[in-house]
Amino acid sequence: MKLDNTPLRQLVKHFASGNLDREQYVRLRARLLQRLEQKGSLTQKDLEQVLEGVQDSEQPQAPPSRYSRSDWVIILLGLAAALALGVILYS
Repeated sequence: MKLDNTPLRQLVKHFASGNLDREQYVRLRARLLQRLEQKGSLTQKDLEQVLEGVQDSEQPQAPPSRYSRSDWVIILLGLAAALALGVILYS
């Protein structure tokens, strides 16, 4: 394997091209170094797995589609307080 094609070198290239910010780069480099320590070598697949984890975490998560019972209680209490305040202020 050439030096230019090592997973750590490719990670540096991703960082240098602006695909990763500094925090992501440091976190990914630490993960790759842990894998290197455990396995004794790194492969292209290791880099791809680590980069896929970052891309998945960057996508915004969908908001909850349903409200729980406690959410409805809080909403109803807020509406009741607003109505009571309106009655007090405009009476």
